[in-house]
Amino acid sequence: MPRRPGMPSANELPVLWRPHESVLRPPNFYRSGQSAAAFNGSSILFFGGCAHGQCHNDLMVLKTPSFPSPRTWAHARAVDFSGAPGGPSPRQGALLAVTGWWAWLIGGSGGDLTIDAYKLDLAPHPPREDGALVWLRPSIVGRPPPAAEHVSGAWMGSSVFTVGGCGRAGCHVAVHALDTTVQHGRHAWQQLQLVGGTAAPAPAPRGGHCVVASAALGGLLLHANANPHPHPHAYLP
Repeated sequence: MPRRPGMPSANELPVLWRPHESVLRPPNFYRSGQSAAAFNGSSILFFGGCAHGQCHNDLMVLKTPSFPSPRTWAHARAVDFSGAPGGPSPRQGALLAVTGWWAWLIGGSGGDLTIDAYKLDLAPHPPREDGALVWLRPSIVGRPPPAAEHVSGAWMGSSVFTVGGCGRAGCHVAVHALDTTVQHGRHAWQQLQLVGGTAAPAPAPRGGHCVVASAALGGLLLHANANPHPHPHAYLP
């Protein structure tokens, strides 16, 4: 992929791995298929995942303030709109994306594959007196992606884009956009029609890959975990 004018090359970017130290390590932290997304500039939200044959639907927040303030873990209590414990079912391999003060959770599997969508209010002043976050099940029109786990995607513009995933019929690489704005009281799914050619072939079906939205690159960057060819590749639709 050619480098755009003004973009630094890979060897010009300072990269430094550092071990993470935090206080209050959460229980049952070692899970597979957790979903995570950054929000508010200094926090990371974690949802669900599975360990020892059991899936979860809890929320954890890792607060990462500037040095020398300590990084801390906290469990976040969440309820459904009625105030009862609820929201998404326990699952792994879901897509979690944050748009402003809303976190969107899409798809995943806790035994049964799903493509349901929930959104979580992350506003700094929760509407509930007990401070609990509130899960909402929005009304959505349009044809959604097939039910799948290991769905990847990213938020760009006013939409959450989903790319690929693995379902009952195997993995796919279809791209769908969920419009997070409300039109006539509803959100809307739309499948994007993508083309490829000799110079830019379409990605192979896959799940559990990485998708990042980049204004500098002008689109979505998809990387690695192609199925049935598990080799790293990058694509810009």
